[in-house]
Amino acid sequence: FVFNGDFVDRGYNAIEICIILFSLKILFGDWVFLNRGNHEADNINCRDGFQMECVSKYNFRVFQRFNEVFSALPIATLVNKGVLVVHGGIPYDEGVTLKQIEAIDRFKLSPIEASVMEDMMWSDPGGPMMRGANQNARGCGCVFGEDILDDFLEDNPGLQFIVRSHEMKEFGFEEHFDGKCLTVFSASNYTYIHDNEGAVISLSANLEYDVHRFYATPREARDVKFSERYSPLARSVAAKLIHRIAEQRLKLLDFYAGVVYGGTFDEKTFSVKEKQIIARTQWARGLREVLGLNIRFLFLQSLLGVPMEGVNGKRKGKFNYVTWLAKFAPHHTTVGLLLPGVAPDAAAAVAAKGGASDAAGAEKKEEGEREKEENEEE
Repeated sequence: FVFNGDFVDRGYNAIEICIILFSLKILFGDWVFLNRGNHEADNINCRDGFQMECVSKYNFRVFQRFNEVFSALPIATLVNKGVLVVHGGIPYDEGVTLKQIEAIDRFKLSPIEASVMEDMMWSDPGGPMMRGANQNARGCGCVFGEDILDDFLEDNPGLQFIVRSHEMKEFGFEEHFDGKCLTVFSASNYTYIHDNEGAVISLSANLEYDVHRFYATPREARDVKFSERYSPLARSVAAKLIHRIAEQRLKLLDFYAGVVYGGTFDEKTFSVKEKQIIARTQWARGLREVLGLNIRFLFLQSLLGVPMEGVNGKRKGKFNYVTWLAKFAPHHTTVGLLLPGVAPDAAAAVAAKGGASDAAGAEKKEEGEREKEENEEE
């Protein structure tokens, strides 16, 4: 599996995408290969969104560490000695061989200007009638014609064609120069405004290829109910966590009160909303300490019904912990557990657990009232 670069600057979840790709590489190192694209360079991703994403979610150091990893990514992958997979295209210089490409010192945060490395990350194929190579309108790399590609293939015996990405295509795929160059672009609905398809290709052992086109599910269609988004296993985990939180609700109230108010929780007097606001890191620390669970609770916020929008309107800002914990009171009459991000079956289980004693108490109270009425009639 070859992922051909530009993992960042393509939306709001580049960090998560990189973590998934890096995890796949760690787990399946002999099967997963990550090529470097032109956006895996700090002089590009510092301005096109990735730096802002890193700083808003973590800090600038995280941004720097990501770029250190990017500098280690290869700039090309050779498949079965016959297909070169590269993000942009071939170099402008004549006579460049695969051996020379392999010897490039790629461990740089950004490629050297007008270098072979820069060309391979930035170049594009020209039209069917183009000959030679021209400067690219992008400002980096070149636009190469069929004759330049033929020379490159001839200088590297065994190569049959190249596969590159770098350019959005309406149907996710395009052949150039009678199939000697293929563009594969996997990001459908590119930057959320282009209605393009994405595509991937599969190569057989003899280097024949099939194209697989797709269109990713629109974001709004993915915003479904919790019970539809999570597997039964996840709902089971959620149910257990919800039970633990419900059981320790008052201790959690005391913990958070100690954090922001310097005391313990008093349900009658503790009503100043400004003193009920906590940061999400404080929320997670409270759960770890009170529940005694070494869990990354920050990754479970939506699972446990924490509002994604803070009280100040900022995404993942501070929120009211008293309101949140009210969801876990089984006897609560105005705030139920059936809220977005909380498993309905888990909510029912918690309500049933807490409601058993409530039901018994209600039955006893009703029996006492009946006895009182009978005595009055006598």
